[in-house]
Amino acid sequence: GELSASRVNLLPHQILLVHDLVEMAERRMLIADEVGLGKTIETGMLLRELNARGEADRVLIVTPAGLVKNWQNELRECFRLHCSILGHDFNDYGTASWETHPWVIASIDTLKQPRRIQRLLGAPRWDLIVFDEAHHLSRTRNGKKTTTTQNYKLAEALRNHTRDLLFLSATPHQGNPFQFWSLVQLLNDQLFTSPEELGDHRGMLARVMIRRTKREVTDANGNPIFRRRQVHTERFPLAP
Repeated sequence: GELSASRVNLLPHQILLVHDLVEMAERRMLIADEVGLGKTIETGMLLRELNARGEADRVLIVTPAGLVKNWQNELRECFRLHCSILGHDFNDYGTASWETHPWVIASIDTLKQPRRIQRLLGAPRWDLIVFDEAHHLSRTRNGKKTTTTQNYKLAEALRNHTRDLLFLSATPHQGNPFQFWSLVQLLNDQLFTSPEELGDHRGMLARVMIRRTKREVTDANGNPIFRRRQVHTERFPLAP
């Protein structure tokens, strides 16, 4: 009953995740649930609950350009949370713009411009920053050369300008240990000293990452929501 002030049918894994996040002393987490498990809904639930407790007065959601309106519509229709879109509802001509718009959704491509980052850092700190599709915050290594994207630099600049930091991504690893380690470093740079250490102590990932798969989630009665995969080998003769 604690998290029932929404207009959607909440699932047990969503309620449990948000309950755990709310109780955390430090909310710097990667939510890596599989596609289709409702990461946007979970974020909306968290925002609603923190707002009700007076712990979310300033919120920034950073997302790919194509998802900006989706985020605004879902938060408004499902949770009665109203966010302004940068470049649509207001423009940041100076630091004051960020002071007068406490709930903002912004495209990552719009936000990562150096002049905008400086304005952001000159404004008051945020209570929570959310990065959707966080695997785009990439830093890669080829031999001795490290390449850092503008997206990564944006997150690096903002991570100390907020109390809570939330990354959302169904595919955070991307098959690249260094890139995944770099992403974890943005959340907690004291946890693993190298990609190799992360690989050797994967159990410690639970301190910064929550991941649920479709085979784990159920409805309120404990019944599986997604059909179990049935894998079998099909044998057939080759034609001439």
